[in-house]
Amino acid sequence: MTAPIDTPDAPVDDVVEPIARDPNELPTGWRGPILPVNTASGDGRLFTLDGEEVPTRPLPLAFQAQTQLAEGHDTAIVVGLITRTWLQDGQVWAEGPFDLADEDAAKWAGKLGRGMAGWVSIDLSDTRVVEVPLDEDGNEIPAEVLDAANDALEAWQPGMPEPELPVVADVLLRVDKWRVMAATLVSSPAFETARVEPVFGEEFTSTPTVPALVAAAETEHTGAMVALVPADPGPLAVEGGEAPE
Repeated sequence: MTAPIDTPDAPVDDVVEPIARDPNELPTGWRGPILPVNTASGDGRLFTLDGEEVPTRPLPLAFQAQTQLAEGHDTAIVVGLITRTWLQDGQVWAEGPFDLADEDAAKWAGKLGRGMAGWVSIDLSDTRVVEVPLDEDGNEIPAEVLDAANDALEAWQPGMPEPELPVVADVLLRVDKWRVMAATLVSSPAFETARVEPVFGEEFTSTPTVPALVAAAETEHTGAMVALVPADPGPLAVEGGEAPE
């Protein structure tokens, strides 16, 4: 571990100097965590994931930048691509190239390279959200407790003691089904750890937009095509088209 620079006893050899870069040098791409999983966000959402495979739409996907504060990711423009996603240290990581041939994209690459950008918010599709009630300590109220409370309410009659019900202090939105659709550079992400870093000098290979088509081309087909030939093609002929013969 490197000793702090202001520690008197720190050996000179242990002080690591930052790499000096030309401030005008643009990163060729970006890389970093874009979504923590199985961890609640500051706005009360929890994205769950079982296993190591990140659910993702066919790559490449859009890497965007929000040009001004707006609802959701309105005003966002495409500045690059997402060409790979993976799970690392309990977070979804991603990477991809910037479109440096585009003036606006190059400006955003420069912002990231200078450390003036990098906070990201993920765009998801095919989502399923479950509302999870929480008690006053922030713990999930078990389903059996809620079911018992509902049964007590249904059985209650005037004159009977009021049933004791659990106190629902808050609600957690558990997203247990989702797929990565895009990622957007923003100023205030929901997750404080969602921040990417610039990548200098690396080349990124794009993945086919629709891998299913590639797989289909390599699949052995066992079907057949049936063509119906009219006995008299004359009525089908049109002016300027093929002759009936």
